[in-house]
Amino acid sequence: MSDKKGHQFEENIVQQHLTDAANRLCSPDVAGTPYFKEAETVFTEFRLLPEAQTIAVRILQSSEHPYVQFQCLCAIQDRVVKSWSSARNDAPYMVQAILQFCFERTERLLSNYFVYQKGYNTVVIICKKAMTSSPVDVTSELVDTLLPFLHLTDLRRLHALNLLTHLLTEFSLDAFTDLGMPMSTHMQTHISFQERYLLRVWKELMGMAPALLQPTGSEVEYRLLLKAFLSSLTKILSWNFTGHTQAELDTCSSLSADSEGILPFDPPKSWRMELVHMDNINAFFRMYDHVKHDQELSLLAMECLSRLGSLAGSDCLDGDDDAGHFPGDDIRVAFSGMFLSCLIRMDLSSLPPEICNGLSLLFYHLTYGDALSVCIKLDMEIIAGFYIVLCTCTKKIGKSSLSEENSFSDERPFSSAFERLLSCWAQVVEYNSSNNEYAMEGIGSIVQGILEQFMKMHLSPPLGNRQLNARELNEDIKEIVESDRLAYSGQLECIGQIARFCPRGTITFLSDLSDHLLGQLRSSFEILPRDGFARDQWHTKLNDLLEDLNWTIAATGSFLFGNEQSGDSIPIGLLGNVGETCDLQLLNALYGDLHQFDMKTVHPVPRDSLLGLVFRMLRLSQLLLSWTLSGHKDFLSPEIVISMLWFESSWVQKYFVRVDMFTNSSDEVRTVVRLLTRTAVCYLKSWTGEEELCKEAVKLIGALARHSELNILAEPEAQALVQDFVNLEVYIRSLPGTVKKDLAAAVATAVRMMPGNTDREDIWNRIVGSLKEKMNVLLLNKAQIRMDEVADICDIALGLASCMAGTIKDQQLSHQIYLLTEPCLQLAKHGSADAEMLSSALEMFDVNVSVSDHLSVEERLKLLGSLRILAELWVTTLCGSHRLHDGEERLSASFSSLVCTLTSTMGKQPSQECLEETRTTIRCLLKAFLQSALQDRISLSMPEISENFFSMMRNVCQFAHEVISDLDDEYCQIVCTEIERSFTAGVSASCSTCAAFLCQLGFCIARMPVYEQSSSTSQKIIEIARVSIRMLLFILFQPNFPTSAVFSTAEALFGLLCCHKNEYNAFVEGFVRSVPINEQRDAVVEQIQALVPTTLTLVPNNACASVFQKHFVSRYYSLRNELAIK
Repeated sequence: MSDKKGHQFEENIVQQHLTDAANRLCSPDVAGTPYFKEAETVFTEFRLLPEAQTIAVRILQSSEHPYVQFQCLCAIQDRVVKSWSSARNDAPYMVQAILQFCFERTERLLSNYFVYQKGYNTVVIICKKAMTSSPVDVTSELVDTLLPFLHLTDLRRLHALNLLTHLLTEFSLDAFTDLGMPMSTHMQTHISFQERYLLRVWKELMGMAPALLQPTGSEVEYRLLLKAFLSSLTKILSWNFTGHTQAELDTCSSLSADSEGILPFDPPKSWRMELVHMDNINAFFRMYDHVKHDQELSLLAMECLSRLGSLAGSDCLDGDDDAGHFPGDDIRVAFSGMFLSCLIRMDLSSLPPEICNGLSLLFYHLTYGDALSVCIKLDMEIIAGFYIVLCTCTKKIGKSSLSEENSFSDERPFSSAFERLLSCWAQVVEYNSSNNEYAMEGIGSIVQGILEQFMKMHLSPPLGNRQLNARELNEDIKEIVESDRLAYSGQLECIGQIARFCPRGTITFLSDLSDHLLGQLRSSFEILPRDGFARDQWHTKLNDLLEDLNWTIAATGSFLFGNEQSGDSIPIGLLGNVGETCDLQLLNALYGDLHQFDMKTVHPVPRDSLLGLVFRMLRLSQLLLSWTLSGHKDFLSPEIVISMLWFESSWVQKYFVRVDMFTNSSDEVRTVVRLLTRTAVCYLKSWTGEEELCKEAVKLIGALARHSELNILAEPEAQALVQDFVNLEVYIRSLPGTVKKDLAAAVATAVRMMPGNTDREDIWNRIVGSLKEKMNVLLLNKAQIRMDEVADICDIALGLASCMAGTIKDQQLSHQIYLLTEPCLQLAKHGSADAEMLSSALEMFDVNVSVSDHLSVEERLKLLGSLRILAELWVTTLCGSHRLHDGEERLSASFSSLVCTLTSTMGKQPSQECLEETRTTIRCLLKAFLQSALQDRISLSMPEISENFFSMMRNVCQFAHEVISDLDDEYCQIVCTEIERSFTAGVSASCSTCAAFLCQLGFCIARMPVYEQSSSTSQKIIEIARVSIRMLLFILFQPNFPTSAVFSTAEALFGLLCCHKNEYNAFVEGFVRSVPINEQRDAVVEQIQALVPTTLTLVPNNACASVFQKHFVSRYYSLRNELAIK
């Protein structure tokens, strides 16, 4: 080719030479050979041709080889940079040719991306060169051409974005190509582009941002599109804005290209307001959220946010408008909140150093200078937020420093960074406390954010649900002991400094710290390593967590109530500053959550730490209670006290049963029990008007009483414990009515469960004698009798009797209950209009009847007589001239339960006289009950009453079926109606109870002799049976019938059918033909088949049962098969 210099070459010959050279260069076998150097020489000589620029433009359009295209673009760029004359006007032609090359060969964009990047760079260099040496404004035409492409959906949009990125790069002052221009010329092109195009490009880019959130094209194309978009925005946000006066330009002309820090980032005010417009800020955050899972794109987006935040935080936005408003404040508030939220959600440990430096710059702009006085509360929040970021960013790096030689020295990783940040925060707080009277209101939340993260930096990380091997767990524990827990001792000092400014914030912080520790504790309980070494390490971690909780509780008591040992000048601690308005969130966190942990499943149990934790919690309860009772009644709300009681009763019920936990800690446990006892008694004395609170206190007393059997108390202490409970009777009258019975039962439980050889009989006599004496006093003053006092006494007696009846073993206790029952009847006579009092009396008699087998014959007969009187009182009260509302449901349920209990005692009567008297009493009570139902004064549809009704009818069928025969027809109709209603309603419990009654009814008829079945006295029973058979055949297989009641209902059917030998054929035919074939029907048949032998055992001579045994099953399956074939 050298022999032909200066001659006009045919372009096709040149193109062929270039193509051959390119093929040699791209061949792997040619590298390092003379052919490779010869090929390089071809391209070098081509760029030196006089007409290389013109030839290259034409070859670019026709060549298909990527490397030839690349070399043509290099030739054009070289000629433009080195020897392009200002007299030439071919800049538009070259730009158009290159753009045509790029846009017409879009399909090769991804495979030959390096070629197109070179084309973009060549275009922008031509534009910049032409701006100072050509009469044609190529840049304007280029921008006009590119901007519409930004809103397309094909690859032309990617070309346009890439070109814009190169334009912004070339016309900025950060990095420019050496075009042989003086510095003043570079500055001139920079300012010209800034004034004419930059804002327009910015607006167009922000306008296309929403559309970019929707993926288009292939995944690779879409990613390149997002990268080009974010790169363009980054170039604008890093733009070096310049002044606009000639003096400034003259000053700039003296600068050399090597000068550092040419101009600061200082855009005009109009520009700044446009850049940090809220629409733009929102668009940036949406874009970051869209690309956050791609590391490279997320870092680009984060760089944009960082630069935008630096501008938003600077004081250049300040300056009031006509209304005296600072627009910069609103922008900072909005941007900072979104930006910090974005930082917290991302993986900050993966940020490169340059982004961390950008964050530091942002922090500087947002918290320094005039911003401190303009938006002081925002600054504190930003510092707190950046503290979170700093903690998260340095966590991973801090762990890696464990291998350094001096890892145990006083210089902890990143300590200086933490100190600077905390120092800045302290200055802000000091500024507020002295210069801003309203800003202290927000410090509490700032303290909470900073200290919460500070604690999390040094507390044990939760294990989570991972199954760790010994090595992994050992590394975790080593990390905790050697790194995170190394700075734990500094927390006391930190909290002390915070408390000086903000007692409320300190308490909030303690609350959040407790939540954090409890979360870790819960996470640690989710796994229990099987490996022996791993279990030891896990046990160490668990103890650490419990110790941390111990410390938190101790710190709470110390800051709330002061530390006498340290000589605190304020004996009551922070409460002296906070007073009665303190919001004790900590108490809700500790008392509300800690009792939920079930440490019974943990082995081995960290006994010492656990017991210490309980003790501290109880001690804190005592401090809080003492403070409240000392004149600050409103300090603790009843809800908080209830949470405290939940905690205490839960620990008693869950963990005092673990005797092995307290084998070597009897002194501590006795202390805990004494604290619990005093707490419960004080609660009842202090909050007698709070029903829910009193209920919880009574539950605690009952729990203590039930677990005193563990003999962890010495006998004198146990007697003192019971005496405390007995003495509570003084306060019973002021307690809510629903609490009295439970409290009395707890007292009785305490007596019954007393350890050792305590004389329980003497205590029983004291309690019962005291109550009976009070009843007699009331009876002596009949004219002045008060129903509330009567109800109090009845409730107390009922609670005692219920507990005593649970373990009746001798006649003495039964007699004591009887002594309490009789006065209740006398009191009821004088207060029959009071439903609650009469209900208590009915329940008292119910308890007495349940233990009546220990009474003498005389006492039984007297008790039955009292029951008939009580039934009359009940009818009078319920069916009187006025209708009761309050307590009516309890009154009906109590009476039905009493009748049910009485009918169940029929088989345990000691004499014929007692049996006849009992039947008479049952007739009386049953007729009273049915009379009330007939008059619609009670509702049999109530579940509890319905169950009691069918239970009493079942007992009557079993022991005294003649009672049913004595019923009037209208009462029998009630029975039939209620049977149908029960099954139609489909309530499982009621259906089962009713089915049991009907089954017993069938067996009752089966046992009757033939002459008795035909007698008129038994026709009522048989009629009920017939009605029941027809109803059950219709209802048994209805879709809404409860499955759980099917088998008991089938049993009832069989019991009834065994009495009617003429009914079973019709039953089988109807049963098979009317019910679809399904598994439920077959199951019922199998149930009936299984009941045949049982029936023959109960009623040996029953012919119908024998027929069933022989014919029913075969007949059923025969019909079933016939229907299946059809």
